[in-house]
Amino acid sequence: MATVVVVLLAMQSAAAATKPRAEKPVKADEGFKPFAIITERNVFNANRLATDAAPPVAAAPKPARPPKVESFALLGTMISERGAVAFFDGSSAAFRKAAETGDPLGSYTVTAIAHDRVTLQAGEHALCLPLKMQFRREDQGEWLLAALPDDFQPTAPPPGQTYEPRKLDPRTLTPEQVREHVMSKYERKLAQLANDPEKSEKLMKALDREIEGRVKKLEKLEKRAP
Repeated sequence: MATVVVVLLAMQSAAAATKPRAEKPVKADEGFKPFAIITERNVFNANRLATDAAPPVAAAPKPARPPKVESFALLGTMISERGAVAFFDGSSAAFRKAAETGDPLGSYTVTAIAHDRVTLQAGEHALCLPLKMQFRREDQGEWLLAALPDDFQPTAPPPGQTYEPRKLDPRTLTPEQVREHVMSKYERKLAQLANDPEKSEKLMKALDREIEGRVKKLEKLEKRAP
């Protein structure tokens, strides 16, 4: 009897070993999903990245470039028998100079000098710069008139640089220029005599005589000129 039991147990064990295993069914709606790893880890893709690699970081934007600022100011004027000169200071050597009428100042030309202002011309564009004021622009934009800052300090001229006024050629002066020159010399005196009509009238007569005499000298020089 014991022999029969052993034989039956052996037959059951052999049957269990030969029975095929049930495979896990694949859901029909998964489609290509089970094979996605093949495309994700394609060894033939030159642009593939490690799955745990950090995403690329965008480069920080470059800081904005500061604007290029240009400026020039009228520091003073000097009017004498030898002519008029204006003293400028600015952001570059082209604006740091003593200029007479007809001299360049940057891209402009000095066309008129008065005791309290100058006139600059570039083509059909004119600028009027009052004393102790400045023109300022950014990135080649439009020149804008502005007051000098309270802490403004003029640029020191290079060592040894001095201003030598240009000699005037009397033959190039006009009667109107002569009159402007004479009147500018006595402008302050006339202002002081504004409340004294009698003295003011006497001074004006003296100025008229001086102007007339200077104009006559010019006329003589013109006649002598070849």
